[in-house]
Amino acid sequence: MTRAGREPAEDVIRRITAACEAAGLVVGGRYSRIIRQSKLRLVHVWAARKDWPHSPPMLGLRSCVGLDGSIGPIQILCAATDGDPLEQIWVAPTVRDAEIPLDALPHAIRMILRERDAIVQMMAEGKQPPFAGLHWTWQIVEPPGL
Repeated sequence: MTRAGREPAEDVIRRITAACEAAGLVVGGRYSRIIRQSKLRLVHVWAARKDWPHSPPMLGLRSCVGLDGSIGPIQILCAATDGDPLEQIWVAPTVRDAEIPLDALPHAIRMILRERDAIVQMMAEGKQPPFAGLHWTWQIVEPPGL
């Protein structure tokens, strides 16, 4: 049973990797993990621009692939910061609703990166979220109550 859904998950990883590379990103890692109780495989790919100076990636992409081969939407995870995304987690807006069909992924990655760059520039100019006129919602994550 450990091979169930493996080939479709590997295909999804290859397609996500190709979409990242087509957008000019360097893939830093990828993996697939089986979650038997949910009858799916979680796939995750992370990537950044070639000159990205931080260890955490600029972009994370994940999806669930059913053991029957069904493919869920690709969720794109991205923070609008040129700083270390982990250090900026409570101050940098992050994309919130970017769930993309696999076939639309190459275009969506380019759009996310353009929006990310625009938000970084707006924040440098002193503007604060929410930002109007964008395709996706970008919000600052509220820290948990202390």
